[in-house]
Amino acid sequence: MHYDLGAVGGVGLAITDVVALPGGDLIASAAAEDSPDPREDGPVVASALARIRGDHVQEVVPLPRLNGSVIKVEGLMVLDADEGQTSLYAVTDVDDPDAASWATKLRVSH
Repeated sequence: MHYDLGAVGGVGLAITDVVALPGGDLIASAAAEDSPDPREDGPVVASALARIRGDHVQEVVPLPRLNGSVIKVEGLMVLDADEGQTSLYAVTDVDDPDAASWATKLRVSH
């Protein structure tokens, strides 16, 4: 299945992880990574979360920068979900083997 999440600065947003919500919707993390090969790292120009229902992307929301840098989320885990809100853990990847990744808690309204 292919989901069009759009592009930022001519670089397409590609899904990095997906979690299912109660009720069947999906939350996907995505990154716009400027690389000619999807297996190779490149500069990340943007990142986002997307809500997917069935075959359709319902919404794409850009993630804020942290200290001027793009946060590349590559892992998601649902902590708690109800009809109007979901709490997630998001794990980042800084594409540097000498730097630690970090996790943050996100809250998504739906």
